[in-house]
Amino acid sequence: MCEHFSISSFTQVFRILQLERFPQIVANSNAAKCTTIRELSCSELYRREPNITSGALGGLWIPDEAVTDPWLFPVLLANDARKKGARILLRSRVSSVVRNIEKWIVETTRGTFYSKCVVNCAGLYGDIVNILAGKSEFRILPRKGQYTVYSKSAMNLLNSSILPVPSDVTKGVIVFRSVYDNVIIGPTAENVDIRQQAPVDESIRLRLTEIAAKVVRELPSHPVVSLYTGVRPATDVKDYIISAETDRNWITVGGIRSTGLSGSLGIAEKVHSLVKTSLNIEPERGHDYIPR
Repeated sequence: MCEHFSISSFTQVFRILQLERFPQIVANSNAAKCTTIRELSCSELYRREPNITSGALGGLWIPDEAVTDPWLFPVLLANDARKKGARILLRSRVSSVVRNIEKWIVETTRGTFYSKCVVNCAGLYGDIVNILAGKSEFRILPRKGQYTVYSKSAMNLLNSSILPVPSDVTKGVIVFRSVYDNVIIGPTAENVDIRQQAPVDESIRLRLTEIAAKVVRELPSHPVVSLYTGVRPATDVKDYIISAETDRNWITVGGIRSTGLSGSLGIAEKVHSLVKTSLNIEPERGHDYIPR
């Protein structure tokens, strides 16, 4: 005997299945030392977020979540690195990577670096840099994310960032308020063949509008002020790739996707530890660089 579900009943069953995942998400968060997360009843959820659409069965409250400026933050880190002696070259493509007995020789379009070790954190081009060094540990599979930005007139519709229950494949599309009080929905996740800036897709914009209406019904009535895309360095494996080759003094930091923003300081600590403990190299100021 077959059971038949209407669209509404199927949606309700799906929501119940999502609700049943909450205890495991809380347990995983506690194991990762995020202990402030807790479940919300349906009434608590709507008291906190009265403008979300009806039909929710509950929620998870994560008070330690925060929103930052994803462009300004790395600029600040770069400026801090420069104050501590780092040299930053923009528009500089790596063309050759060669290892001699003691050092790496890294040729770029703006000059040559000589280094005791190399940290390959080349993002969308990380696999290409690894190939230049004679290694093919992973393959970049570019994944585009598209966003829709609403005007500040929608800012009072949200008190929190609204995330769907994550799946094994994706964290899903998020509705959140930026640090500049615009309401943003995104990102999507589409595999693309291009590593540079991917174009905006009108069909994706329409899909984001539909998702927005399902989360906050009044959101699509507010004007859209911007659309933008980004390309993430997804790989053929699920996890980040952070490893050290002690025989060559080479560290790979690959496949760092969007969560790399919040994880960047922890990743930096991990790499610092690998340099000191695995490679037994003490970081030092100054660098051997011959400009072109």
